[in-house]
Amino acid sequence: MPDCLFCEIVAGRVPSVIVGETEATLSFMDINPVNPGHVLTVPKRHSTDMWEMDAEAFAELAAAAHEVARRVRRVLRPEGVNMFMANGAAAGQTVFHAHVHTIPRWPGDGWIDPSWVAAPGDPDEIAAIGERLRAPR
Repeated sequence: MPDCLFCEIVAGRVPSVIVGETEATLSFMDINPVNPGHVLTVPKRHSTDMWEMDAEAFAELAAAAHEVARRVRRVLRPEGVNMFMANGAAAGQTVFHAHVHTIPRWPGDGWIDPSWVAAPGDPDEIAAIGERLRAPR
C-alpha cells in the first residue's frame, strides 16, 4: 500500500527493531513508546483495520501478539500488560494499517488512559444491545 508506514516497515524500506516474525505477521518496537518495551504487531498484508481482515488473518495477528506479550512478560517482568487495537479514527487509530499494541505496565508508570471512566451503564440499554448482539446474522 503506497504511503503506509507499516507496509514500508514490513518491506524493509523503513528501519525498525524487529522482535518477532511469522509468515503472516511482523512485530517491532514502537518508536513512540508509552513505556519501554512497547511493541506493535502488524499483519504483513495491508489491512486498514480488523474489518478488512478475515477471521484467519485476525487469528494469526492475535496469536503473534500473544507470543509478543509472553516474551515481554518473561524478559521485562512487568506487573501487567495492556494490549489493544484501535480500529478507525473515532477509536484513536492514527496509522491506518491494522496493528496490536503490547504495552508493559508498572505501578506509577504514568500512563493513564483518559478516554474511559468506569461508570454504571443503563441496565435496559445494556440488555437491549446484548439481545441485538445475540441475534443471528
